Amino acid sequence: MLRNRHTYMQEPTGFESGPDVVCQILQALYGLRESAFLWNETFDASLREIGFIPLIDDPCLYTYKMGNNTHVLIYVDDDIVAAPTKEDIEKFKQEIARRFQIKAMGEPHHFLGYNVSRDYGDGTITLSQQSYAQTILARRGMTACNTAETPMAEKWKPADTDKLGIMQEYLEILGELNWLAIKTRPDIADSIGRRIRHLTNYKLQSVHPRYDK
Repeated sequence: MLRNRHTYMQEPTGFESGPDVVCQILQALYGLRESAFLWNETFDASLREIGFIPLIDDPCLYTYKMGNNTHVLIYVDDDIVAAPTKEDIEKFKQEIARRFQIKAMGEPHHFLGYNVSRDYGDGTITLSQQSYAQTILARRGMTACNTAETPMAEKWKPADTDKLGIMQEYLEILGELNWLAIKTRPDIADSIGRRIRHLTNYKLQSVHPRYDK
């Protein structure tokens, strides 16, 4: 298993013992491939000790097995806690603080690239990627572009190389837009999907006659 692997490094400058001597790393260091795994293993053990178990469908989401409807969403060393009462959240924070040094950030407004807004009156939580979308537009010089009522031009057809630009940039744009489509913008999923279908050879569409129909 991964935990049984040994990791070695060159001796630090100033501590050289000889050309044939290396150091064996005894604990996780930031940036090592094993470090993220070891941290997750450590944090998972602590959550289970408190009484939380991960969901089978999503092991990054934990629920309290005692049934008070408290949930914890983790991403590396960041987490969001949702519970019926503030007392339940404070209890969780106290338990974690006994094991790790923590920094409470308050109610989340931005998490993993998402903008999070909550309307207590309507009882809703809204996720958006407005900041991410604005970054994409700025990167492509389109911050002053006009809005459209539909997510795709009418009677759209695949363009040729001269109109699409170099392949790398085209792939990057589709990747950026596809991330939006699968997360918070399902309204553009169809238009992005149609373009992705032509990635096998977007320069010469005539190579695939079915595309010309």
